[in-house]
Parts: sequence; C-alpha cells; structure tokens
Amino acid sequence: MQVRLLVSCSCAWVVAAADGFSPLETPLECSVANRTFALLFANRTLPFDPFPDALRTRHPCCNGVGGGTGPYCCLDWSRACAGFANISSCPAGFVAKRLAPAAISTGETSPPLIEADIAHIVLAVEGTFFAGTFAAIASAVDQSATPRRLHFHVFADCRSFVKLEREASRFWCGYSARGATLSLYQLDASLFDLASHGCPHHCIRGVFAEQLRLYLPDLLPKVDKALWVDADSLVLGDAAALLRGTFIGVHANRSMAGVIRAKTIGRMMGLTNASVPLLLQLQLAGVARLPSFGPSMNGGLMALNLRRWRANNLTGRIRDLIPRLQRVKLGRFSGMNTASDAQTPLLLLCLNSTPFDIEPLPMSWNVEGLGWKRIAEVKLCAGNFLHWSGKHKPWNERQDRYVRYADIWRPYGMRVKAAQARSDAQGLLADSTCAGLRIVHEPSQCVEQRIAAIDGLADELIDTKSLLRSTGKRTMTMQTRLRGVALGISNIRAELIASRKQQAEMQANVKLKLASLTAEQVKMKQLQQSMQQLLASLSAGLSWHTPSSR
Repeated sequence: MQVRLLVSCSCAWVVAAADGFSPLETPLECSVANRTFALLFANRTLPFDPFPDALRTRHPCCNGVGGGTGPYCCLDWSRACAGFANISSCPAGFVAKRLAPAAISTGETSPPLIEADIAHIVLAVEGTFFAGTFAAIASAVDQSATPRRLHFHVFADCRSFVKLEREASRFWCGYSARGATLSLYQLDASLFDLASHGCPHHCIRGVFAEQLRLYLPDLLPKVDKALWVDADSLVLGDAAALLRGTFIGVHANRSMAGVIRAKTIGRMMGLTNASVPLLLQLQLAGVARLPSFGPSMNGGLMALNLRRWRANNLTGRIRDLIPRLQRVKLGRFSGMNTASDAQTPLLLLCLNSTPFDIEPLPMSWNVEGLGWKRIAEVKLCAGNFLHWSGKHKPWNERQDRYVRYADIWRPYGMRVKAAQARSDAQGLLADSTCAGLRIVHEPSQCVEQRIAAIDGLADELIDTKSLLRSTGKRTMTMQTRLRGVALGISNIRAELIASRKQQAEMQANVKLKLASLTAEQVKMKQLQQSMQQLLASLSAGLSWHTPSSR
C-alpha cells in the first residue's frame, strides 16, 4: 500500500511515500508527522526502519531542495532531520515517550489564568547561545501538559538584544507556542555590580548570564517564584508541574530548589581542614561543621523562591559575600566557564542555614555534564532536564568533534530553524501578528552605553588613522631602504658574475700553461733519450779503439 503524506517543511509541502501505512489525508506539521512514524516504529508496526542512514544522507529534502521520497523531511542540514526518529543515544521508546510533544490537559484552554497559575521560566542569552535558548524554550513548551501557563522571561545585554529581538521574533511567530507567552528584556550588564566586581571589563559579557539570577527579585518584582534554566539544555519534563510542586508544605520557606549532587563542596572548591579558619572568618560556621563541607549542586536548573529572597535580602548578603570570597581566593567552582560564578556564594549561604535552605529535587531534573562526559543510558534517557554543561555545545557539532549527545538536541534545534523559516516565508511581524510575545526595552540604559561605544569607536578610528599615517611613513622609509638593499644586492651579483668570469679565464690560462708544460716535459724526455743514445754510441766507439793489454 502506498500513501501520499504531506509534510510541512519550512514554506514548502513535501510529498513523501512509504509502504505499510494507512492513508493520511490531512496535512501535518513536521513534528507531528515524524512523531507518528516514530511511534509506529517503536511499537514495531513497521516492518522496516523508515529512517535508514543511507536514505537520510541522500534525501533531496535534506539538501534543501524540498522534494524527493522518504517519510520525513529536513531543512538545509543533511545530518539533522526535523523528525524525532534520528536518535541513536537512546532506545526507540525514548523517542516515543520523551521527545514527542505532550498532550494538552483537558479543560486547559478555557479557564482564565491568575498570577498563581503562571509558571515563570527565566533564561539569559549572550554570545553564541541563541540556538540553545530557543531549543530550550521549544522543549519546555512541547513537554508541558499546560503550555498556556508558561511565561518565559529571556534577558540579554545591550550588545546581544538586537539579535535576540530579531531571532526570537522569527522563532516565536513561526512556532506553535500552544498558548505560552514570551517576554524579552534588554539590560545593561555594566550596571550589575556583582557581574563587574573584581572582573576585568572584557569578562563582564561572560558573567552576565551567570550572575543575572541573583537580581531576579528586583527584575521580576511581581513574581513569587521562578524556574531558572540554562540556555544549553532541554526541558523534557513538565516545568509547570515541577514549579507548582515546589516551596509548599515543609519547604515553603526554602530559598531555592535544585538537584543535590554526590560531589561535595570540599571537592568542588578544593577545601581541606586548613580551610576551616577561612570559613569561620567568612561567618560560614555552618558550612565548616558539615562533612566535606556539605553537598554541591549544579545551577543549570534552579527553582527560586523570590518572595523568600526579598524577605531575607539574599541578594544583598551575596553582594557582601562575593568580595570576601575573592579576597581569600574562594570565589568560584573549578571548571566554571566564566570568570565568576553565582553558584558558590548562593550555595554557601543556603548550606550555612540549619536546616539547609535548599529543597531537593529529583535527580532526573538535572542530568548535567553532557558537554564533556559520558552519561549512563538509564540516567540519560530518563532525564527530565538534560544539561550540556561544559565546553562542547550541541549546536556546534559541525565545528566541534567532541560534542556528545547532539542527536537528542538536534530535533529541537531543527524545529527552531523550521519555525524561523516558516516565519520568514509567511512574512510574519512580531509587532503586529505574533501572539504571546512582549518586548521590554530599557533605552535609558542601552542608549547611553551605545553612545559611549560609538564615541569609543570614533576615538579608536582616529587612533587607527594616525597609526596608519605613521605606518605609511615607516613603510616609505622601509621601501627606500629596501630599494637600497636591492641595489646593493644587484651590485654584489654583478661583482660575483665578474669574479666568476675572471675565475673561468684564470682556470683556462692555467689549463693552457699546464698543457704547454706537459709538452715541454715530453720534449725534455725525448731529448734525454737522445742524449742517452748518443752517450751509449760514444762509449761503444771508445771501447773499440782502445788497445787490449798483453
């Protein structure tokens, strides 16, 4: 049996054919179509794998042509299909149960929402993390049974916001957000004293995303609790349900929630018994009394009780602790990618309380280290939150051969590209037709910074011009010197040629003289032989005339 399956791939409709399927007459989105194939293959309904490597690599749609056969489609990347069946790190059941979009709960479309129903998810983006940010948002939307309760807050510094606004609008307008909302915020990173304290100006950019979470009580004054998500991650569980279940009951007064790791603070920070006086000096006696100075946690996913932060002035206490940690050289975890980290002071203050000021989350809510180490399949494929912590990010797999588990991240990365391509093709504009997107500008901050940056560029241009002029004069002087050197070299060459000619003539004269001497030697030998013959004849004549004795 053959069936024509229309799959929406960017702005084109791709006709695919396969054997063994029931007819599907309704056009489907890429994700839904590929989910269908993945489910069929996982349940062994298909007698063959519809995603073989040989077909995948030569599929015309994967080369951006927009046609050809095969029950899936791609955009412009031959190694990354939009479907969820291109997974090798986990078994087929993972594809069907973990990556496929979740069904929306019954009755979630009509009741009006109040603030207590909203799950606020916060991300910060800068540098090359745009693809990771959008993939994390897409995964959280897909995996939530109540997506309209999700409100994403994405912060960017002044230098990154222009690109964030453009790329996020293209993504959000072409993506099926299922009722979720997205707010974009523009901030001046230099105003964050924690990000700039004890850090050279060039590293403020790297610290911005790391330190931003410490300012959330002021940046989101009407929000009581929020979920912090790092941009290099995928949310494969229901984030709204997770946040709804935190800071209630015995954990109502905890400041944060996270996954507690087996690694201790002592191991992560290199603390020993000799560090106890330093901890006492920092008024961290509670940490000093803990075995190995207490457990650690990864900050890739953290639930923050912002109401509790404001009541305890936790941001102010961290602001006081950071310079004291730096003075005793305890300012950061080893292995951090930024010049300063928010985990060390926050974790020390929470561990210093009795009991701990941390609500523990299930281990599946932070499977970290995918960017630098191997993860057990059971742990990896059951994770609700996958975190590519480390240097090797999944969106760089074409440039970085050390990237791991990119096959799990790739479907969401390609769905983001598909949404942006769909938005471009349909001419969607964020300000007019894109529902659920809100852009918050802070022109008073960034305009001044941009003016200062322009003035700095003008000064640099003037300095560059003067440098070019002086360099030009030096170049002319060097050219004159080079001409003199070239002339000297030509003269030396001429002298060498003349000397070689003289040497050749001298060698010829020597050869002639040697030849004449050889001829003279031959003549002398001949004359010597003649003289010997004459003497011999004379001796014979004399002996004949001499009388013999009687």
